[in-house]
Amino acid sequence: MYEIFAFYLFSALILVSFSFSVLCKNALNAVSALAAGMVFISAIFFLLGAEFLGVVQIVVYTGAVVVLYAFAMMFFDVSKECEPKSGKKAKIIIYLLSSFIALLLI
Repeated sequence: MYEIFAFYLFSALILVSFSFSVLCKNALNAVSALAAGMVFISAIFFLLGAEFLGVVQIVVYTGAVVVLYAFAMMFFDVSKECEPKSGKKAKIIIYLLSSFIALLLI
């Protein structure tokens, strides 16, 4: 029972972090979400009993994302503030996606 709950929890976290990575306007936040998604994928490997693959996932792929993060920090100006936009379209997409996932789980 514990494994099933943990699997669904990590799967939801993976979907949220990767969708945030795709939909985010700020490059640094997107790369951070990408790294979090990679760590959550390694948690799935640990649940399946594949500890070696989980460690390789963290070291290789998350390490590569951290290098990408360093390049993004060098190329983008992180000191400038961006003005907030009204995210009506993003809210509609999030509501539709969450209702689709809820229907899929039901």
